[in-house]
Amino acid sequence: HPRAVAALHVLGRVIMDRGGHGKALGLLREAHRLAKEWLGPDHCESLATLGSLADLTARSGPPIAAGPIYAWLIELKREALGPLHPEVADLLVRAATVDIRLGDSGQAELKLSEARAIQETVLDADHPAVARTRMALAELAIHDGRYAQARRGFEDALAIRKVRLGERHPLIVEALSGLA
Repeated sequence: HPRAVAALHVLGRVIMDRGGHGKALGLLREAHRLAKEWLGPDHCESLATLGSLADLTARSGPPIAAGPIYAWLIELKREALGPLHPEVADLLVRAATVDIRLGDSGQAELKLSEARAIQETVLDADHPAVARTRMALAELAIHDGRYAQARRGFEDALAIRKVRLGERHPLIVEALSGLA
C-alpha cells in the first residue's frame, strides 16, 4: 500500500537524521523497493526514496558513490517534472554539496549555477530554497579560499531565513555557524 511506502520512507529519514545510518539504510532500501514494485519506478515516491538513499550515501558512505545516484535522479526528475522545476534545483544543490566534499569545485559551481538559474526563474528571491543554494555557494567559496564572497553568501542566506522562517528557526543557526 502506498501509505506503507510513505511510512517506511519517513521513518528511514527520521532515523537517518538522528544518525542511525545502518538502520535507515535498510528502511530506505525497502521503501524504495516497494515504491518501485507497487507504484512504478517513475512515481514521485520512488524518486523521493531514491533521493533519500542518495542523501544517506552522501552522509555515511563514500561521497563519491552518491554522485551517480544524484545524476540519475536529476535526469529522472527533469524528464518527469521538466527542466525548470524547483525539485531539479534542489537535487542539483544536493549533488553539488557532494562535489564540494570531493574537492571538485568546477562541477559544484556548474550545478549550483544551474540551480540558482532555475530558482531565479520559478521562485521568489527570498524563498528558503534560494537561501540553501546561497549557503552551498558560500561553502564552495570557503573551499576555494574566497572568504569575502563566502561571508556575503552566508549573510544573504541568514537574511532570507530570518524573514521567511523567523529568528528562532533551527536553520538560522546553520547560517550563523557559516559566518563564524
